[in-house]
Amino acid sequence: MDKSRKPAGRFSAAKAPLSFDLLRLEQDIDGDAPPWGWPEIFIVIQYVSTGLLFIPGTQPFRFLIRALPYLFSGFLLLLYLYKFFKQREQKWKLDASMQAAQMEEIPARGRKLRGRQIAKVPFPYHGMQGWLLAALTLMTLVWLFHPNSHFTAGMGQLFFQFLIAAPAFWAVLVVKSRKHLIRLLVLTFATNFISAGMGVLQVYYPDNFNPPEFTSADPEMIKRLQYEGPGGKMILRPCGLTDTPGGASYAGLFTGFLGLGLALSPGMPAWGRLLCIFGAGLGPLVLLLTQVRSLFIVLAGVTCVFAGIMFLQRRIILVQLILGMGLLIGIGAFVWAINIGGEGVRDRFGFVFGEENYGDLANERNQFWTDTFQRLLPRYPFGAGMGRWGIMQATFNNNPSNTTSEPLYVEVQITGWLFDGGVLLWILYPLALIWAAAQILKSSIDQRHLEIAYWYAMVFALNLTAVVQSYSQPTFNTQFGILFWFFSGAAIGLIFRQKENLVKALAQKLTHKVSRFA
Repeated sequence: MDKSRKPAGRFSAAKAPLSFDLLRLEQDIDGDAPPWGWPEIFIVIQYVSTGLLFIPGTQPFRFLIRALPYLFSGFLLLLYLYKFFKQREQKWKLDASMQAAQMEEIPARGRKLRGRQIAKVPFPYHGMQGWLLAALTLMTLVWLFHPNSHFTAGMGQLFFQFLIAAPAFWAVLVVKSRKHLIRLLVLTFATNFISAGMGVLQVYYPDNFNPPEFTSADPEMIKRLQYEGPGGKMILRPCGLTDTPGGASYAGLFTGFLGLGLALSPGMPAWGRLLCIFGAGLGPLVLLLTQVRSLFIVLAGVTCVFAGIMFLQRRIILVQLILGMGLLIGIGAFVWAINIGGEGVRDRFGFVFGEENYGDLANERNQFWTDTFQRLLPRYPFGAGMGRWGIMQATFNNNPSNTTSEPLYVEVQITGWLFDGGVLLWILYPLALIWAAAQILKSSIDQRHLEIAYWYAMVFALNLTAVVQSYSQPTFNTQFGILFWFFSGAAIGLIFRQKENLVKALAQKLTHKVSRFA
């Protein structure tokens, strides 16, 4: 027996898999998009799954249907982390076996197990993920050690937060090219376009397109969510693909912004531009019909921010097109909405016509911020305990006799962060948001590749909708948060690949120069 030959084991020959797709950061970001798969299903579930509530008799399963987008986010986290670490181990064994095969030609006395020194492929880590993990760890400690945490509801709230943040860790692995990112943005537009279109049909033909059952069967509540249209017709705020009156407003926001951005994007065919322009008008129309003023203001604001990024990229013609088309589409949407909704729409959005001071609208939310700083902060500087607000409190901690972890009310995100982690969570979670947004914005402005810079700018502005909405609602306890972390992870995954490609190109160039002088 040849004793110089190593026994079979960790350095034995390993069969190479077809591809290490989650490990190849050096993939060309200008290459083709991969086949349709889990990320596309993820987008569809996020925006269309609530359409299951239109099936009669599904209200008893409403909790599961509403939880499906969150649970699917967690499923993909487990799936992609498993695939990544499995592929990494396979690649390490393959590299070690290849090195071992080369060492067979070296005399046994000079042979060393250098395969042990082979480094495994690192996870594409970003500071965004570090701050986010720190925030989740803090919430875990509050759940475990805060005396007023409710065990079951707190565990549910903690699990809920992990599911919302999950795309920040798996999206960096799966978005492989610029075309893949574009496909996901187009799919987001298409799914929200369907929901927004359903919202308009619900205004025109309520008996045919409204959901068979609403979230609340309280006739008084349904009545409060109606307004008077032309001829005394009562209009219920459109639901879209939800069972909640006014639920089409979110679809209107995404359809309006993405429609305008896609309509002006490079490489879009003529028929696609026309469809996107129609969607860009459909979005604000739905926002006007749902009478959600805050989201209408957010739509106008992020459109201006998007134009501002184009200005920083010195693309002046695009700035003019964005602002000009946005203004014309907004005027058209107002004319159409007033024609459908009458004075009810005009009165609700009187601030646009100078009939109402915008400051008066902000005061409604300012009172929640003031109350948070003046009354709640001195009382809960280190948190109020997990499981005391939100859907988990309503589901698992609704016992009125519970005096140690009684329910608390949250209207804005900063209050929710205070209850879940105190002042320290005010630092950690916003740092994760800032870290992600700053990286994408910087890459958009510094990017020499103008087309990918355009898409980074779109992602930044789209994510800004979630951040701005934190002023008026607990965004990062909703699907808004999932959307933010998904597209942040997708864009940062592309940024990693660009940097890896640049390093590889510089190394090849340096090697070529050295070989010429050798």
